[in-house]
Order: sequence, then structure tokens, then C-alpha cells
Amino acid sequence: GVQTCALPILIEQLEAKQRHYKRKIENMGTGLALFKISATDSQYGYAKYHFMFNNGRKPPLDIAIDIQDTSIEYISWFVQDEKLSFWEDEISVLCHENCISFFDFGFSEEQYYINIEDDFELLKKEDDLWVLRKKEFSRLNGYKLGELTYLLVDNENDFAGIWWKNITLEEYHELKLADAI
Repeated sequence: GVQTCALPILIEQLEAKQRHYKRKIENMGTGLALFKISATDSQYGYAKYHFMFNNGRKPPLDIAIDIQDTSIEYISWFVQDEKLSFWEDEISVLCHENCISFFDFGFSEEQYYINIEDDFELLKKEDDLWVLRKKEFSRLNGYKLGELTYLLVDNENDFAGIWWKNITLEEYHELKLADAI
């Protein structure tokens, strides 16, 4: 089913399983680039739940959740026939080192994904990239996914986007090859 509500998440310390993440931007052809953040200990073929943010024009922003401990397995998002926008607005992000876990949304063997209608934009500010929901934010909380990447939530713990700090030359080059810059 399709939902139009936001995605609240439960923030908690996951002491038992401290996950490590890697990030990648990959040119998939003219006008198409893949952003992916994935757990380094990810197991191929292992069952996952999915939150899919759809706008009806391109593949969804997909947050895959580990069924066992509800931690993030990966996040993927496509830039398709769109250009990077430069962002001048001020925003405050309170960064946290702790891991996050997701509420139980009633996933089951029959219901392993939830579709949410929403739209995101790709923004650049200084050396950082932001994949943000198209709404106004003044203050966000950032939860670390890897060395320089944060999952962003607003003050109500609704998913707001992803912050890619200090984009590398290789990542920037991949966006340029995809004609997203």
C-alpha cells in the first residue's frame, strides 16, 4: 500500500551490533546516477524490509532494514535527469554518533515493503551534498552512517534525508559523467 505520512524512527543505542557503512556514487549512464550507502557486513540474499519513497518519476529512495535487529542495511537513491542545485540556506544539524533502529510498522512475510509518496532534491553546499525531502527544515538531527555520511531526521524524528559530507573528487566525477552537474 502507499502511505502519505512521514517515516518516524526510533533512535536508540544499538550496543550489540555496531555497523560500519561505505558510500558510493555511481554513474549509470547519461542522466542517471546511483547514490548508495551500505553496511560493510551486508549479507547478499538476506531478507530485508524496505521503506520506499516514491515520486512516480524515477526509482524510489529505498531504505532497506535488517529484519533481525532493525538497523539500516542500505540506502539507495537515484538522480535521474536532474541537476545539482546550489544551496545557500542556513541549517543546523546536531550530529550523533549512535546508531538508529526503526519502529515496527507491521512488516511480515506478506508485507515486506512500505511505499511512501514523497519527493527529494539534490543540493550542494560547499563540499557537501544533501539529499533532502522537499520541505522547510531549520534544524535536523544527523545519525552517523559511515565516516562522513549522516541520516537526517527532523525534530519529530521523521526521515528528512541524507547528508554526504566532504564529497570526494571521484564522487563528484561520477555525478559529472551522469550529467547531474
